[in-house]
Amino acid sequence: MSLRNYTEIQILPDHEFPAEGGLILPQQLVNKHMINNYQPIELCYGLKKITLDFKPGKSFMVKESAAQFLALAADGEVFGFHYDGRARRLIIGPLVGILMSSLSKTSEQIFGEMTDFCKEVAEKSRSRGGRAVFFTLEQINEESDNIEGWIYNNQKWSQSVFPTPYCVHNRISSRRQESKVATQMKINLLKQRGVFFYNDKFLDKWEIVQQLKNMQNETVFFPYTRLYKGPDSLYEMAGRYPELYVKPTGGSLGKGIMRIKRYGNSYICQFQKNGETITKKYESIIQLGRMLHARIGSRTYVIQQGIELIKHNGSIIDFRALVQKNMYGKWTITSIVGRRGPEQSIVSNVSTGGTILGLRAALESSDAPWLPVDRIVSVMKNKALKFAELFENGAAGNYAELGIDFAVDRTGRVWVLEINSKPSKAGHSVGNQVKGTRPSVKRLIDFCFYQSGFRQQTRKKPSKT
Repeated sequence: MSLRNYTEIQILPDHEFPAEGGLILPQQLVNKHMINNYQPIELCYGLKKITLDFKPGKSFMVKESAAQFLALAADGEVFGFHYDGRARRLIIGPLVGILMSSLSKTSEQIFGEMTDFCKEVAEKSRSRGGRAVFFTLEQINEESDNIEGWIYNNQKWSQSVFPTPYCVHNRISSRRQESKVATQMKINLLKQRGVFFYNDKFLDKWEIVQQLKNMQNETVFFPYTRLYKGPDSLYEMAGRYPELYVKPTGGSLGKGIMRIKRYGNSYICQFQKNGETITKKYESIIQLGRMLHARIGSRTYVIQQGIELIKHNGSIIDFRALVQKNMYGKWTITSIVGRRGPEQSIVSNVSTGGTILGLRAALESSDAPWLPVDRIVSVMKNKALKFAELFENGAAGNYAELGIDFAVDRTGRVWVLEINSKPSKAGHSVGNQVKGTRPSVKRLIDFCFYQSGFRQQTRKKPSKT
């Protein structure tokens, strides 16, 4: 049986250590877990492991040389631990890793607009006996199993050496950086060491369309989407639908999106630039096609059927479901919110000025008061979990957090727009609209602890009598 506890860890110089073997465990701990001291146990911190003989005593003590091997700077600090009786393994922490894009030039906002998120992760992890270490690609040591990283404690950041964490959450925020050969080599190095690396990469819109296109049914729909292969792709789609969205397959945060509307033989094309909506008119589809082809160039785009979305005070509304794995490794819904775009905007992203609405509030206050709100809410919740499971089954790599975007048309049909593997964690993001530790951070820590071996027993439903 595996149990979890908290204890203060003391590190003593080898020559002052009061017992052979290098480890003293509290008698209470030894009794609770029925650990016999006739055999050594394996002490683990991150991916570092050392086998030590131990003696029972009054407190938890580790000799300095063993602590140095584990890269454990813990003297006098309280840690959680998890004892696996079958393996005779004692895991300290756990140590949670967050891979970041880069460091900021300012000491206060060390990770730029992600700093507040990082502080929350650090504080929540520490409150549960763990440690969260934040590191960049440059801080991965290719010559040893250690990394250099940053921790946050007592309102300040400090840098130190740590063992490679077993569980690492990928928060690289740049597609370009993530796709570089050097980046992939560092990520593969982590995986080769045995790291559980999750939210493997940014997702490609066209790949998602291909993966999920067979999931359409009577309760959820996908906008018809095709890969842009030149002006003929535009001509075909414009002949089918009066409104189109043209999107980069590798885009995020609403960047690079264009909306096209047909008015008789003329076309209006809109896109965002410097926070404003730019509108241009084209007198023919040929003229529009030339512009679009020049604008796209060699980049990869998709053309997607436009939907007559419900609106709120004239602004478009869509919905973001944040789906994460929990302390049992199961997909759960953390939140579903409405996102209202700025006036005249073609996108609703909060990063471009959109605002957050409660799910029901967004539906009930829309310009379509006849909508079956209860049914729509039920469909979104059900399908958010279903899509997460189906996506994971077909995806390469590990994923434990997804942003799934829904839309609702004026007839009440629910549409899936896209799936995002890197939901924003910046100060303006959906998850930062609550006081205290945001629920998404709590769930992130739950899953990282679970994946690191700190597993909860699944709750059993009470039997009916």
